[in-house]
Amino acid sequence: MTYEWELVYHCDENNEDDPPGRYRHELAYDGERIYILGGGTSLVAFTLTKIPAFNLKTNTWSMVQTKPDPIHSVPDQREIYPAARKCHACVQIDTTEGPEVVIIGGYDSTYYSDIWKLNLRTFEWRLFARMNTLRPIFFHDATATRSGCVYIYGGITCNTQSNSIRRTSSLFKMWMTIPKLSEMCVEALKFYAPHLKKSSPEELRNLGVPPPFVDRLTELRNTNENIPHECNKQKLIFAMATKDNIVEDLVKELKSVTLENGDSAIPILAKISAADPKTYEDVDLSEVLISLLASGSNSDEIRTQVAKCIADVAKTPNQRKRFTTKTTIEPLLKFISEANKVEKMNLVTQACRALGNICYLNDDARDIVVELKGDATLVNLLEVVAPTGDAENAAFQQFIKVRCGVLSNFLLGGEDYAKKAMDLAVMDKLEITVETASRQTPLPEDLLLSTLPALSILTENVSDLNFSTSLNRSLVHVLAASTNPDLAEMCLELLHYQAENDDVKLLLAKDGLCETIYSLLEKYKNYVSNSSDARALMKYACDLIVLILAGDDSMNYLYATPLLANMEAWLDESDIDLLTTGVLALGNFARTDSHCIEIVKSNVMPKLLTILRKNNTPTDDMRLQHALLSTLRNLVIPKVNKMAVIEAGLVTILLPMLEIHQPLVVFKLLGTLRMTVDGQEKLAHELLADEKLIRQLVVWSSSTDYAGISGESLRLMAWLIKHAYGIHRRDPEASAGVSDHTNLRKFVQIPGTVDSMVEMLKSQHLVMQNESLIALSILLIVFSGKNDADTVNLEELLVTAKVGEKLAQLITTRADTMTKEIVENLQSLVCLLRKSDTLVTHMMEHNIDELVKSIPILVEYCTL
Repeated sequence: MTYEWELVYHCDENNEDDPPGRYRHELAYDGERIYILGGGTSLVAFTLTKIPAFNLKTNTWSMVQTKPDPIHSVPDQREIYPAARKCHACVQIDTTEGPEVVIIGGYDSTYYSDIWKLNLRTFEWRLFARMNTLRPIFFHDATATRSGCVYIYGGITCNTQSNSIRRTSSLFKMWMTIPKLSEMCVEALKFYAPHLKKSSPEELRNLGVPPPFVDRLTELRNTNENIPHECNKQKLIFAMATKDNIVEDLVKELKSVTLENGDSAIPILAKISAADPKTYEDVDLSEVLISLLASGSNSDEIRTQVAKCIADVAKTPNQRKRFTTKTTIEPLLKFISEANKVEKMNLVTQACRALGNICYLNDDARDIVVELKGDATLVNLLEVVAPTGDAENAAFQQFIKVRCGVLSNFLLGGEDYAKKAMDLAVMDKLEITVETASRQTPLPEDLLLSTLPALSILTENVSDLNFSTSLNRSLVHVLAASTNPDLAEMCLELLHYQAENDDVKLLLAKDGLCETIYSLLEKYKNYVSNSSDARALMKYACDLIVLILAGDDSMNYLYATPLLANMEAWLDESDIDLLTTGVLALGNFARTDSHCIEIVKSNVMPKLLTILRKNNTPTDDMRLQHALLSTLRNLVIPKVNKMAVIEAGLVTILLPMLEIHQPLVVFKLLGTLRMTVDGQEKLAHELLADEKLIRQLVVWSSSTDYAGISGESLRLMAWLIKHAYGIHRRDPEASAGVSDHTNLRKFVQIPGTVDSMVEMLKSQHLVMQNESLIALSILLIVFSGKNDADTVNLEELLVTAKVGEKLAQLITTRADTMTKEIVENLQSLVCLLRKSDTLVTHMMEHNIDELVKSIPILVEYCTL
């Protein structure tokens, strides 16, 4: 082993076999080839349909075509692969079917929570449809045991309701294989009998634990499971024994000097504080330290050092438990209560550290604090103001870093502890602290960095916690004045939470938050390209602008401000996040007809269409596509806008997007097409003849994974039928050239179209039921009884689609909720069906006539 780097291969961008450069990708290895899974650049994430593979024997690259999920794919119609992504986690597991790679979550303009598995022998993907992480997650990590148990840690999660992101330290565990029975037994023993791992090997053997599992249940083996040789075990045991001897000697020395002279304990305490806390994990230091802490004869210097020692030792769960006593917590609270005494500042600081560490993840300690009325003591720490002297001020700076730390660790206990603090007016004190700090120049950033986390904890644990107007304004001011990214992130997080309330949205809009964020992003936008943290912060800030514009009052207010022009200016941005934010902001502005009409009259519409034209393929940014479609959908709703947008080429740009199969984009694409077609008979007639469009709509209409896509596909087909037929009904002379219903015939001849319209009768939504009745009636008017060679046998198609069964199901399940309009359309459809002997027989089989008579609204009219 030389530990020398060697360049094996350098990718050539001019060689089509070499993959492009990327970051945040993952690797897999089958013993011969290294596989590159996903990854991307700042603008794009790479596909997982074809994956680059590097052969270590030949030093060559090749592209491996993977196979779609066989369960969720539809042959010849829809192939299901994992979406392109970066920032995902990946583990590799050896199975009896060959090595398998599991990818979890990730990011590509949207945040993923899905889990996929790729077999490196068959290269077939499998989606774990019934397994996902709790929230979409990216920038996380994962590892797997030899038994197939996967652990997922950390990362950034996304709240899909508010589209907000935050870092997490959560740890998830899941089995990707069925573990061996022996593995299940060991897991069960660890769970139901945790004390066993403290037992000696001899004790475990006496209990009947089989020899192969004795070591696995001991702490030594748990700590050092992968030590391969007996000699290494002996070295570890010797090292642990040596550490134990040193610890024991220090404890003995500490006890002896305590009895003679407390001052001589200071250097020993300093040694203990300086050591790794894990060194003392199994040593009970509580008795001697509590004795020193409580002794009335000791000086503040000794107490300070003892409190510091407790703070440093109580960083491990076992030690926290040992110090979770009234005899420890009561004197610490007493010291903390003297925070207003300048000469006590060092002691108070160390006491805060000690109590904060004891309370961390420790409800027993928090309960003792409450019992001793220490919660009031902790809240009152916020009232302590800085002294005037330089020396005292230095000590105070250290104190303010820890005072909110101990308060935060207390509040982290959850709702009950947060409520007790609220009853003690903790919010008033925090607001005063933040407001006072926000008026200082320069900003006291250390004070704010230590104070804002407590506010964040309260927002998570107190339902519907609304800050005062002055506190929100102070946060906006801090955001504008600070140059510290951590402080900016805290302010954005708090403001993001507050902006969920529509009243607060308007307040923040009037206080200039959006303009503040715009100015900051313009100032620092050139610094984010090389920093993932800065990029995440930029996205969080952009999301806040969009969130504030989601309120009706705030949107209307901001429409008359420079923000509208600023968002329009971002349409020329090269940065994908600023560009997407500009598009989304305009989409929110376009929520009233008057705004839509003004925007279309301006030069914004050509820009939006140009951007979409450049980003309408499956490899383009999905988040930008989603934003563009959302905005364009709003803009085409006013009737006066439709022709202008159609003539500008919207439909021509939209149709190539049928190649995209990302659910969020597809849903918006269908909605945009449907709004564009509304009232546009000529366009509807033309689109009915687009076989590729209609075939894709049939496929999407049968989607069981995404009800929204299925519903939008069905509605678009129904609207195309209705509006295309409208061209004949409204002006027969004008439609003379298309009076033979050629395009409607083409529509009906495409397999699955009639089935889809019949299936639409089963919808849970009254609007869709009504649209289905109208569409089927139109088809019967046009084609019923016409069975010549140039048309289709509609009666046969309707029978095959089980129209009678679906009508019976509709009446049986939805009769009570049917409106007068739906009943009238249902009666019209039944009348049209009666014109065919074939369909009359079919309806009789399902008792349609009697079912129609039983509809409550008809019975009521008959009674009257």
